[in-house]
Amino acid sequence: MSVLPDLQTLLTDRGVGPVTLGRRPASPDTILALQTYQGDPNRLYAETGVPADERLAVQVVARARNQAEAEQLAARAFDALQFHARVINGRRYRHSRANQHPAYIGIDENDRALVSFNLTLRRYRTAGLDKEQ
Repeated sequence: MSVLPDLQTLLTDRGVGPVTLGRRPASPDTILALQTYQGDPNRLYAETGVPADERLAVQVVARARNQAEAEQLAARAFDALQFHARVINGRRYRHSRANQHPAYIGIDENDRALVSFNLTLRRYRTAGLDKEQ
């Protein structure tokens, strides 16, 4: 299961949003978009050689009609998405850390401000770890 629905649940529970997964839709003007990208290699392995953890990478982009609003939305997401040892939707996460503070990255095709930051997450795997599989 993708990490994006888990982060959407966390943000929604904390009143941050609206949140979209993947590509940013044309509307509404103010939105928080989450997208995965290539993360780091796994570091923990079960006795079977199957990775026991997942290193995930997520880009967070806040969009609004002006830069100040986009920065405020990004700051709220930045605070909400950093954590240690949390279970979300039944999946165990070791941590979620922002790689940098939110930064203005420009405007979209409709002159709406974009502010972005990246997260690195570590999630424990549970499927495929048994010796019998």
